[in-house]
Amino acid sequence: MYVFQPSRSGRRSRSGGYLRRPALKLLVTAMFAASIALVPTAAPADTRAFDDRQGDVRHGMDIHKVRIHNEQRLVITTRHRRVQPGQIAFYIDTRPATGPEYAFFAGVGFGTDWAIVRMRNWRVVSDGPRHCPSDYSFSRRTDTVRASISRACLDGADRVRVSVKANDQDRGPDWAPGYRRFFPWIAHG
Repeated sequence: MYVFQPSRSGRRSRSGGYLRRPALKLLVTAMFAASIALVPTAAPADTRAFDDRQGDVRHGMDIHKVRIHNEQRLVITTRHRRVQPGQIAFYIDTRPATGPEYAFFAGVGFGTDWAIVRMRNWRVVSDGPRHCPSDYSFSRRTDTVRASISRACLDGADRVRVSVKANDQDRGPDWAPGYRRFFPWIAHG
């Protein structure tokens, strides 16, 4: 004759027997994970990353990847073969017209500055830089350049597309995705 002995936890399973402590922990963990999966969360910001053809220019500022994050701020990060002294320009289109409405120009090197200006037909049309919150950095350790632009600088545009031009001090530019071409539109997240 078999004698049933209850487990130390003293909890009954659906079949009438008692659950052992590891099985109970597993059941509770699974139920908790399922409840978290069902909780609605805010949609993440629209972030896209694009690869650029490598080796199309022979200098270190050859663009390898462009990452665009369009949330409360527009953040554009580029990865290069080797960050070295030069210049970079981020052209920002907010309307499907002929060219960008804004450009972010910056030097790559210590003691350089940056400016955001209005554009029309790929030409600067403003009298001077826009005075709005923005930030800029570059890293020789990670070979990246990063521009962060407040939505106020872009007059609250809901979607953007970006073109990037980078060059060193002595050689011609590398355009991503191509000469005066834009990556696809990215909506505000």
